Amino acid sequence: MRFQQPVGQDISEVIPVIRAARGVPAKVQFKTFDASTGKEIIGGQGASAKNISAASFAELFSQQRLEFRVYHSTTSYSRTKVIAPNIATARSWSGTVLLDEVAFIRNLRELMNALLPVITADKSFKLILSTTPPEFDDTHYSFELLAPPAGLEFKPNPEGNWYTSESGIRVHRADAFDTALAGKKIFDLKSGQEISPQEAFQHAPNKDGHRIAHWLKWMLGGSAACDLLRLRTAQERGINQCQNFQINSDADMTPALNWLYQNLGGVASGLRPEAASGAPPPPPPVRDATPYEMYQWNRPGARPLATSFTELSKLYSEAAARRQSLAAPERSVGGSKLAIGIGFDVATSTKGKSNPSVVSLLEEHGPEWIVRCRFIWKTKDPEIANQRILSILNVLERRGVRPRALAQDATNEHYYAEQNQKYFRAKVPVVLVVASEAVDKLSLDKPTNWKEYLGNQLIAKLDDNNLTLPSDEYTRTDYRLVMKDRGRIVCEPNDQGMHGDCFDADKLAGHALTATSSRRTIVPPRELWPQPPPPPKATLG
Repeated sequence: MRFQQPVGQDISEVIPVIRAARGVPAKVQFKTFDASTGKEIIGGQGASAKNISAASFAELFSQQRLEFRVYHSTTSYSRTKVIAPNIATARSWSGTVLLDEVAFIRNLRELMNALLPVITADKSFKLILSTTPPEFDDTHYSFELLAPPAGLEFKPNPEGNWYTSESGIRVHRADAFDTALAGKKIFDLKSGQEISPQEAFQHAPNKDGHRIAHWLKWMLGGSAACDLLRLRTAQERGINQCQNFQINSDADMTPALNWLYQNLGGVASGLRPEAASGAPPPPPPVRDATPYEMYQWNRPGARPLATSFTELSKLYSEAAARRQSLAAPERSVGGSKLAIGIGFDVATSTKGKSNPSVVSLLEEHGPEWIVRCRFIWKTKDPEIANQRILSILNVLERRGVRPRALAQDATNEHYYAEQNQKYFRAKVPVVLVVASEAVDKLSLDKPTNWKEYLGNQLIAKLDDNNLTLPSDEYTRTDYRLVMKDRGRIVCEPNDQGMHGDCFDADKLAGHALTATSSRRTIVPPRELWPQPPPPPKATLG
């Protein structure tokens, strides 16, 4: 029998170890040591038996110095150690881990990552979690790990009920109705009389709190702006059609751009390059030039002179045909029908836990918004960021797609945003968004700013089931960081530096779809040679 280091602060966690030790063979000895000194403090038999007072035991426990050992022989033993449930103390151990009340451990996600090397060092090691559901906080990681699938109902059972959570974890559930059938009694606080679980609920002053603590209800709530179930649905729709790309170097841009070229518009829209049937339609025939146009085009000093009118007409027609073919897009497979907006949430810091820059490409298909892909990077060089954005715009141009606009956050990097407004104007209209500026729209019933307005617009799409998102965990974590505090949208960064940047880029991309007209002319078509001037007007002498 092997006992390893459970992690926790409750003495009840070692009770299974003590109970198991009662049934072991006589040659196995159970002893307690002071981990700081390595001295035995409880154990032994007869005159050599050691013991300490309850107060000393409690002091050792609070100082995390208790170590329980099961000796299989004089030289071989297994040990159990009680340590604090945090990342720093969880490292450099190996064994079976017991975690108590995991729904109240603040950094549970990061702690679980730190525990993976602990529990995977041996196939016999296990991770055992115990908890009641979190109190009105569906943003806690335990909600993702342990909550039952939506709509699952449990019948009272003295042995409890087993289910598999959305994360694939087997969970044994025993609520007040199950434990009552197993013999656990409940007594009224005032009368002292034995009561049923339903009567206990009727007497409880906090009904929702009673549902959580005694009926083990995983209740949606708290301050999260994005509902967990709706977010899960939006991500399920994005499987195999939406993608996040982490760009650590320019080499990472190549596969990301190739994916964008192949998947722009999605499968159902018929905009994929492989969905095109045959060659693109031929350009319209070039009209014959007038004698005046050929004269101007063949004027001395402009280009080599033709020796005859027939040769001149042929040269002009060939040049016009070349101009028409070069001016046509490389591929236009229904691209003009695709409405797409680009959002750029800017960050210029490159520290380890700083928030990244995110470029989001959002497509509009009727009432639905689809976040086709995002490009996520960290760089302090604006030129690198601009070249990456330019490469994205070039891919869209090769597919025959013109974005409606690029909306860039100009709250902190206003000068850089104004430069980009000029830099990209030949490719796409650039809309600058300052989060703190007031929004002036007749449809608003109360004053607001762009941060609240665009955030609520994106949340409304999610709540109306009209938003499709990439299915990765990065997106889910990013969206769940966004909170609502007395009507305001706020976001506190986590320990990895994530700060709702994907949410911000998506809401900017949504603004790009609605901020400008799709028929806006960006720049006039480029001419391959100067056009002939108009004929001179007749004047009176």
